[in-house]
Amino acid sequence: MGGFSAPWAKDANGAKVATHYEVRSDGLAQIIEHRGANVAYPVVADPYFGFDLIQSARWVSHAEGWTLEVAPTGWARWNAGSFLVGVYGWDELYSKYRYRGLDTNLAGMRDQYICHQQVVAVRAPRKATWNLDEWRPSVGYFQTVAQQCNPGGARWFD
Repeated sequence: MGGFSAPWAKDANGAKVATHYEVRSDGLAQIIEHRGANVAYPVVADPYFGFDLIQSARWVSHAEGWTLEVAPTGWARWNAGSFLVGVYGWDELYSKYRYRGLDTNLAGMRDQYICHQQVVAVRAPRKATWNLDEWRPSVGYFQTVAQQCNPGGARWFD
C-alpha cells in the first residue's frame, strides 16, 4: 500500500505551474498545464510516493546559536545523493517543524538540508543526525555544497 503526495510542478524560475493527476485505465498520470501559460522552461515535476524522510528532529543550543539536529529515515539514507529527495525531505521537515521554531534563515537551512542529502549521506552514511544551523550565512546552494554543507566554516559539533 502507498499513496501519492499532492502533485507539483515548477518552471525554471521556481514559479508554480498548474498540475493535477488523472486516473486512466493504464494507471495514474500527472498532467502539467504549461501550454499557453507564462512558463520558463524546463518545467520540473516529480511525483513523490509518500515515504517519510524525517525520523525526528530536535533543537540544540550552541554558543553560535541554535542547531536543528535532524535524524533522517532509512529511506532518506537509501536515496543518498538525490537532489529531489533532498527537496522532498526539506518540505517534510518544514511541514513538521514550522510551528516548532523552524522560522529563521529558511533559505540557508534548506540549502544545508539538501546538501546533507546529496553529500553527507554519501560521505558519512552512518552520521546519526544532519545538523542544520540557523546562524550560518545563507550563501546559496552551490556555495553551501562548496563549503561541505557548513557555510562560514566547520565547528566541532558538525
